Amino acid sequence: MVGHKLQATAGDRAISVDGRDVAAWAGRRWDGAADDTWAVTAEQYVAAHPRAGRMGEAQRLALLRRLAAGPATQSELLAAMRRCGYVGGDDFENRMRELRAGDTRAAGRSGLEVASDGGRWWLAEPFPLMDAADRRALGFAMGMIERVDSPMAARASSALERMLPGVGHLHADAAPRQLASPADFERFHSAMEQRRPVRVRYFSLNRGRPGTYDLVPIEYVTLGPTVKAMCVQVSDHGRARDRELQFALDRLLSVEELAEWETLPADQLHLQRATLVLAVTDPLYRVMRDRNLFGIAAGAEAVQDPTDDSWKVTGSFPVALAWDVMEQLCAWAGNAQVWEPYWLVNAVVRRLRAGLRVMQDGAEFTLVKPETDRPFASHGEALTTEDPLPEPTGPRKLAPRD
Repeated sequence: MVGHKLQATAGDRAISVDGRDVAAWAGRRWDGAADDTWAVTAEQYVAAHPRAGRMGEAQRLALLRRLAAGPATQSELLAAMRRCGYVGGDDFENRMRELRAGDTRAAGRSGLEVASDGGRWWLAEPFPLMDAADRRALGFAMGMIERVDSPMAARASSALERMLPGVGHLHADAAPRQLASPADFERFHSAMEQRRPVRVRYFSLNRGRPGTYDLVPIEYVTLGPTVKAMCVQVSDHGRARDRELQFALDRLLSVEELAEWETLPADQLHLQRATLVLAVTDPLYRVMRDRNLFGIAAGAEAVQDPTDDSWKVTGSFPVALAWDVMEQLCAWAGNAQVWEPYWLVNAVVRRLRAGLRVMQDGAEFTLVKPETDRPFASHGEALTTEDPLPEPTGPRKLAPRD
């Protein structure tokens, strides 16, 4: 035994443990003297604190968590490391050296300013104590960063792993699953920037199966819990425009470049848009503005009514997003009135009436969708018209087609 190292036996293997931590665990005082009693205590200590994998990272994280809570004595830091398994003879000094090291090329080197007065250690720079929610959020952030295929993202992920080793692996079962690879998203975004066709495999919740589409991505829209891409479907090797579609990015399966396909002229790649005129309460307007719903923060006009503080908001949205806009306006019932377009007025009113019939009469759920090509002569006609719906064909759907 030399210094604070204490030899112990685990099975047929001799290992060196930290005598200071052995003594603290046993409630004794470490005096550095080796005898048979210490050897027995060391073996009991090792048996009570088995080690798992990635020990260096686990010990660094344990030290960081304890230092984040405030200044700590050596005994307190050793006790924190002990939660990961027995502490080896040189573990404390090695882990502290790694935390202080500035060589970011080595795994686990954080370059932290750890100060000491000989009896206590503390972080010279602020480092807040994290709770479970913080660690979970950082784990999700790290998981998303790791899926971005770029040198900057790789550097950010590596830096986070050095600072908080192991945090990216916490709550792995709860992490969102993405089926498309980072390279697929890169191809998709490049196609949007260059206005060229790609072949997309996409999982449709309504059909319950994947499908393949040839399309040109046009723009992203944030509405609800996901980001959707507005696209123009193309055919005949990119020479013909078929229809406009929307796709949730989190259900993309793969994206294939179509380098030999032609690109439609710019005037055929514009999305059909509808002018949207709403009257909304003041609290709802502030939510719309802060979250940029319907593009409120970028280009929409808003005028406040001095009598009741409500707002008249004028903007536009892609017609392919009609179903989502209708659903959002139904969710805002009582806080928003839609004035234009008339076909959206009609769709919202019919959807709300159908919901009331379900609650009042126990009626079956009725499929109500916007009829974007149906003309109405006035706002009043749109409010009162409720023709019987045609018999459904194909699967009964309660959501947009894609």
